[in-house]
Amino acid sequence: VLSLFVGVSSRSSEVRSKLRCALCGCERDQHPQAAQKRDEKGMLRTALIGSGVFARDSYTPLLTAPPLADTIDIVAIYSHGGDSGKALAERYEGQVQVYSADDGLAALLARGDIHALLVLVPIDRVADIVRKGLAAGKHVLSEQPIAVN
Repeated sequence: VLSLFVGVSSRSSEVRSKLRCALCGCERDQHPQAAQKRDEKGMLRTALIGSGVFARDSYTPLLTAPPLADTIDIVAIYSHGGDSGKALAERYEGQVQVYSADDGLAALLARGDIHALLVLVPIDRVADIVRKGLAAGKHVLSEQPIAVN
């Protein structure tokens, strides 16, 4: 749900106040499930889906620095092969559980303590992962489009 990520945006407060929930159209932070999607510290517990160059070089530096580091808590990484996920997890000082094709995406999605997914995989895998994430009740932000056409 877009409204849960708006508070960490670099956009002006005027623009943020006009954004609405992608699911029901309510104003940001007024979504009925918004309170349920934060932990006791107000952190949005998020899983990175994909751990390639884009995740490593573009997203990790943003997510580990304020203001995002004060709002989003990366608790899991899904990496198809696993090795790049383990390398990326080291940047989070061992606080992140890494899932690979062996563990399965289903195991990550079954975790009740994960509130949102940040999908950073190639386009040909996005639609399936987004569909599974939404079906599991997770909020999903996909960096890539759902399809190329």
